[in-house]
Amino acid sequence: MSYLVYLNKILLPVTPGEISIHAPGKNETFELIDGSEVNILRSPGLEEVTFDFLLPQTRYPFAVYQKNQFRTAEYYIKKLTELRATKTPFQFILSRFIKRQENDTTSKYNISFSTNIKVAIEDLQQKESANNGFDIMMSIVLKAYPDYGTKTFKIENDVATPEEPERPVEPDLVVLPNQRRTYTVQSGDSLWAICSTQLGDGGKCWDVAKKNNIAEPNHITPGQVIDLTGF
Repeated sequence: MSYLVYLNKILLPVTPGEISIHAPGKNETFELIDGSEVNILRSPGLEEVTFDFLLPQTRYPFAVYQKNQFRTAEYYIKKLTELRATKTPFQFILSRFIKRQENDTTSKYNISFSTNIKVAIEDLQQKESANNGFDIMMSIVLKAYPDYGTKTFKIENDVATPEEPERPVEPDLVVLPNQRRTYTVQSGDSLWAICSTQLGDGGKCWDVAKKNNIAEPNHITPGQVIDLTGF
């Protein structure tokens, strides 16, 4: 099985050797009068993702880059530092691929499944060692960032006010399941961005890639027609 890791749509050039995804438990144990114990179940805490990853300063044959364009370590460090400084949440995506079966001629690899979590950077460390030469090792801790917001309540007074007539609700645009939908890739497009704008959910890029027999979702070319039917 092979892996690809994305941070805010940025593909890491070298996949981490180990990734830890942990959701701490919040259960509480109480002791009763007779000495026995009971466990009060609570919702788990926010997920934390922890891993180390290498940022090469030289292009290695095992490293992968978006659009096959080499980037130095400085590029990735700057992007991550900006995300942390601006307090910007983003998507952490871990995509897993398995080698195709012998009778499957569609692609070399098939998508197994993906982990997609909205996160924020909790901790970021830069490590430099003589063992790594000019390359830089980074250590990162990500914490899940669930969307939330405040609710506003209006306190009504006793003075009666005339009710406004209800406005007719405009019907939503409905796309029939059998209606064919396609999109032609433009320069600078990514599969994530296409799914985000056309389907309203960038996370569907993995299912779209599988439907269109795209082995690596980050490799699409201008003029390529993407089938979005059924999503």
